[in-house]
Amino acid sequence: MYSLPNSYDEAAAILDKDSPGWFERIDQSKLDMEVWHTCILGQVYGDYCKGLQILFNSKSSPYYANRASRLEWIKQIDKRLNRKMSQPSTLPYKRKAERLNKQADIHAERAENLLKKAKAEIALSASLRKAAKLAYKG
Repeated sequence: MYSLPNSYDEAAAILDKDSPGWFERIDQSKLDMEVWHTCILGQVYGDYCKGLQILFNSKSSPYYANRASRLEWIKQIDKRLNRKMSQPSTLPYKRKAERLNKQADIHAERAENLLKKAKAEIALSASLRKAAKLAYKG
């Protein structure tokens, strides 16, 4: 158990010890410090109260969530990701790119299968025409 931190640096250091790599699991586009499952503890531990219980054996916190706290947490995340605050996190974009790449692979595979079917139908059609010509001549 840890004692309640006095600063964002202390809070982030506690997360570093208890949940290494926590900052990589935060979806900054969904980070909302006023919502129990999208705040920092919510995204790391599943919900805010569970995180408080695990880290501090507490069910309440003296901290008030606001826009300033969101920005402070983004600074902590960016510091750990070795980014400057002026450079936005690209993690949400990487996830979207991965999802789009998977979709593109699926579509490419479908197109390849359709092309194979079309070639088979063309070959069958050519065979049927040839057979029809032979039958007509005979």
